[in-house]
Amino acid sequence: MSDAPSCKPDQDQLVDTAMIAVQLATGDDDILLMEARTGERFRGESEPIDPVAGHIPGAINLPLADNLADDARFLPADQLRTLYLNAQ
Repeated sequence: MSDAPSCKPDQDQLVDTAMIAVQLATGDDDILLMEARTGERFRGESEPIDPVAGHIPGAINLPLADNLADDARFLPADQLRTLYLNAQ
């Protein structure tokens, strides 16, 4: 038996695709859906993984690489906070 702690998600913070679809369709500002794929994939110019190219309607693009420093580690929390607050 492992000594690792049991991790259970906070059900109040989980959403499903139906909830996201309703909020995106109604223009509800409760959520901002960000996609972390590359800009080329987000714009539908290249799609090596998913069966359909492009992005989720209503989503914005914030590529994963933008979250990383030159050493491939995450940027400091204050820089990430600024990045996410300025995301559009």
